[in-house]
Amino acid sequence: MSPAEVTDIVQYLVPEIFLPNDTIIQHGSYATTMYFLASGTVAVYTSSGKEICHLCDGDYFGEVSLLNKGQTRTATVVAIETCQLYRLEKNSFEKCLLKNRRVIDKMLNEAKIRIKETTMLDERYKKMLFEKTFQAT
Repeated sequence: MSPAEVTDIVQYLVPEIFLPNDTIIQHGSYATTMYFLASGTVAVYTSSGKEICHLCDGDYFGEVSLLNKGQTRTATVVAIETCQLYRLEKNSFEKCLLKNRRVIDKMLNEAKIRIKETTMLDERYKKMLFEKTFQAT
């Protein structure tokens, strides 16, 4: 992004602090924001509770539901340690980012990968839980 584009987005960012074990995003909820992680570490979980990954300084999340109209959150995100985040509201996201085709294309590609990985890991985890439950009986 150009310096002017970054400056445009920065004016809409709202700082937030999350403490360890705070839920930042809940799977299945409707999206109104995305987040940029300034400092700290968060864990990302599938709908069935399988930990997918950790995100840290400089990462972003919550964009998947904003990019795909009508889609609910695809994962739950929980603070592992005290985290400083910057929240970008949906209307500001649309105002700033949707006009930049290059940025949107990059975010859409990343979102597709995230959805695919989340779905795959969730299905594997559910299968493992099912097999574990019914092999024990």
